[in-house]
Amino acid sequence: MTDDMNRTNQAIIEGRIVSDFQTILTSNNRKFYIVDVAVKRLSSKMDYIPVMFHHKLVDMTQNLMGRHFYVAGQLRSCFRSEAQKRHLKHYLFATELRPGAPEGKYSDTNYIYLDGNICKKPIYRFTPTGRAITDFIIVVNSANYKSNYIPCICWGKTALAVAELPIGAHIEVIGRIQSRVYLKQFSEVSAEKRIAYEVSVIRLEYDMSNQTYQ
Repeated sequence: MTDDMNRTNQAIIEGRIVSDFQTILTSNNRKFYIVDVAVKRLSSKMDYIPVMFHHKLVDMTQNLMGRHFYVAGQLRSCFRSEAQKRHLKHYLFATELRPGAPEGKYSDTNYIYLDGNICKKPIYRFTPTGRAITDFIIVVNSANYKSNYIPCICWGKTALAVAELPIGAHIEVIGRIQSRVYLKQFSEVSAEKRIAYEVSVIRLEYDMSNQTYQ
């Protein structure tokens, strides 16, 4: 386990820019952009990950649509108010953003490491096909002591192990960032398509028994 807060949340992805750039000005007039980066899974399905970065990281005079980029940073969360309700939003905050591999040699890297604590009782369930799955949320503190709440999912024997962990358990996770489209139902005739982001766990460790599951 590491005590370095700068290393408790590390993410690397490589993929193509697939959206227009949205400009964001902070309260102290710092300029950032948000853009969606598409990363391919082994199944060829795409994950669409929002990336926020400082305007000085990239030359915005170029046409970047469709370009392949390497992104390193942290997966962060924030609460935003919509229709008088607060929603938890996620984005990859880039500390490094540069053109990726040359044409024909593209990599679709998707890696994240998190070191934090379970902050809500894990939910153990089964998919319609009978596969065990556990949903859980870990809170990870960034270097500025801001808390980031990251949803995670795990499967099989890992799902059962995590389901038995108490709130507050110290846990380390290695996985990949995934996007998932779902319908938010407001009434029988009203629904809205939304995107959720979560970490699909490949490997984890926790303090209680010093065991590793994957």
